[in-house]
Amino acid sequence: MTFSLEYTVILENWNSKKQEVKDNDIYYFTLLDFKKYLNKRYLDLKSEQKEDVLNILKNESVEILDEYGIEGIARKLFDDNNGKNGLPRYDEFVLAFEKYSNLKKGSYKTETVDTVVHFHTNDTIYEVDSYEGKTAFLKAVIDDKSYDDICTMTNENIWSEIYIDAGIEKHIFLPRMFREWEIYWNKMIIPVIQRHHSGAISAT
Repeated sequence: MTFSLEYTVILENWNSKKQEVKDNDIYYFTLLDFKKYLNKRYLDLKSEQKEDVLNILKNESVEILDEYGIEGIARKLFDDNNGKNGLPRYDEFVLAFEKYSNLKKGSYKTETVDTVVHFHTNDTIYEVDSYEGKTAFLKAVIDDKSYDDICTMTNENIWSEIYIDAGIEKHIFLPRMFREWEIYWNKMIIPVIQRHHSGAISAT
């Protein structure tokens, strides 16, 4: 079962060995997410005991592509994946960008990456984020205990903002923050120091 995604990959963005786009292609994440979406949708339809599942998938995909082409896929997946976190819809990101950049459709290309939308012009890439997107990202990295991401992908000044937030009870926030710091120190920092120290002893 085949259908066109209405997108031609330029040669330098194509990995001929793996038969897939490279990660520098503007629709790399869209295609990756679409593959996951099709796999999940396939399993859902099978569990519902639907017949001719592949044809259903094709028709649904063609319907998504009908008006916007491959951008329609990016648009749908962005809204589906982020709606539960209260993010603005994809179209609202586009309207905001066009309003403040004075650019019109056709003079830029869009790239969706998790909770943000990148707008590519001839010489610049603009990243448009939202308060809801930042909140969802921060919640995810804290829930997953992705301490390195917290360190490298959050501005250090944000922690001062969080601390002075009148809605955060300090007697709850400070002990919890200290516990998380201890976990990070014990799991991430001390093992590195121990390995370094052990390596130094072996070297001598």
